[in-house]
Amino acid sequence: MQENGHWTREQWERACRGDAAVWDRLFRRYQLPLFVWVRELVRSEEDALDVVQETFARAVRYVDRLRDPERVGPWLFGIARQRCADLLRRRGHHPEGPDPSEEEVGCDLTAAPDPGPSPDEWLIRREDEERFFRALAGLPESQRAVLVLHCLEDFSLEDIARILEVPVGTVKSRLHHARRRLRAECGEPGWEVERKDEKRT
Repeated sequence: MQENGHWTREQWERACRGDAAVWDRLFRRYQLPLFVWVRELVRSEEDALDVVQETFARAVRYVDRLRDPERVGPWLFGIARQRCADLLRRRGHHPEGPDPSEEEVGCDLTAAPDPGPSPDEWLIRREDEERFFRALAGLPESQRAVLVLHCLEDFSLEDIARILEVPVGTVKSRLHHARRRLRAECGEPGWEVERKDEKRT
C-alpha cells in the first residue's frame, strides 16, 4: 500500500486473491479513521466497532467490484456509511433531513480563510481539544460527517460526494456551514477549520 493509503493495481489483484499481507496493511491504515468517523455518526463505541468489522468483511467479499484501486479509502468509507444507515434504521432512527441552506451550491470555499490555527494545531493545543470535539458533536449529522471526512481524514470534496452519495455542491455547502458553526461554538472569531491545500489561490 502506498503512503497515501491507495492501492496499486497489483495490490488490488493480490487482495482479490486473498493476500493476507495486503489486507492487513489496509486494516491497519483505515481501522482507526473508520472507527472515529463511524462513532461520530452512530454515537456508540460498541456499535462503531461492529460497523467497522462489518465494513472490512464486506470489503473482502466484494473487493472484485472495486473499479479504481486508488479510491480504496473512499470505497471503504462508502461501505461504512451504508452500514451506519442500516444500523440507524434498525434503531428506528431516521437520518436528519438536510437543512435547505445546505443544498446551496454557490458558497465560495476558495477564498482566503481567516487566519487561525489549522485542525492539527487545534488538537495539539490540549486545552482546546475537549472544546473542539464538544462543538463537533453539536453539529447536525450531515455537517459533522462532511467536516470529519474533509478536514480530519483529508478526503477531497469529490470523494466525499461519492461516499455520501450527494452532489459536490451539497458537500461544499455543508462544509461551509459546518465551519461557520464550529467557529461560533468554539468562540474563536478568527479560527477556521481548513486544509492546507485550501489556502492556495
